[in-house]
Amino acid sequence: MKKISNTIYSTYVSAFQQLSPPTRLHFASRLSQWDNDELAEQLLGEVVTQTRPAVAEEIRHQLSRLLQLSAADQPAVNEYSARAAYFATYPQLFGLHQALFQVRNWLFHYNIDARDTLRSLPEFPDYRVMIEQLLLDTEALQVLSTYTVNTIYLARRLLDSDENSIFSVRTIRNIASTISTNHTPQNDLLLLYFVTHCILGDTLFYKRPVPAAQLADYWTMLTVAEETIGDRLEALTLDAQFELLVAHKLCSTSSPQENAILQRGQGQFDTKLGFIVDPKRPTKNTLETAEHRNVLFLMANRPCKLAPI
Repeated sequence: MKKISNTIYSTYVSAFQQLSPPTRLHFASRLSQWDNDELAEQLLGEVVTQTRPAVAEEIRHQLSRLLQLSAADQPAVNEYSARAAYFATYPQLFGLHQALFQVRNWLFHYNIDARDTLRSLPEFPDYRVMIEQLLLDTEALQVLSTYTVNTIYLARRLLDSDENSIFSVRTIRNIASTISTNHTPQNDLLLLYFVTHCILGDTLFYKRPVPAAQLADYWTMLTVAEETIGDRLEALTLDAQFELLVAHKLCSTSSPQENAILQRGQGQFDTKLGFIVDPKRPTKNTLETAEHRNVLFLMANRPCKLAPI
């Protein structure tokens, strides 16, 4: 496993400049935050220098453009066919999701606080009303999963400085109960992403440890999700399986299927390409599109400096 991890790392480092700026930022920031990887920190510094906004007007323009994005125009949105109707119900969600991530990246990697700029834009939605509606819409929460969870956590933590619990164990049990009567790989995948992204969101995506007050709930949520999915975990994408291991590490726990998941990853390592591919995601097996999966595999095989003691 270590040999494969080393090869994946070398593949991405040696081809780093071939990646798009967002993918370079993702790869370098994840590893530098995960375990203080010195080379990743150096690469992150280079990306930040190359992509830093030059003037305030550029920041406004970028955020305005992001807020106006539609999920329907983004081919990278996973499970779009199942999510389309819910994105239509919440048309401003996708753009807000993208803008909040940009604000998060600027704040933590560029030392640029663009929160007031975001709030001042005419395109900025009444996000508190949207969040309250989403929290009452269990179906939308379940199906949009990553997009609802990410947006709610980033808005609450970054914009409102609100550290209160957002989703209770009861919420996860209700979703799991609904899914247990209609098991499909897609439903299982959305449940898993919902739970793992609650954990990632509460760390502000690897910026800090899981808050102690939320830790016990997340342990239970992980258990509920894995018990609901049961022996069908293998049917899910490798990205989701690796992210499960990462979420466990952030909670100082481990999945009962950890060894099996890592073995599956090893079995999909392409010796010619130098990274892991996934037949379940045939459109995401290039150096660029497979980066998310491969950096998660690296993280799953490394100790996490953010794990609570």
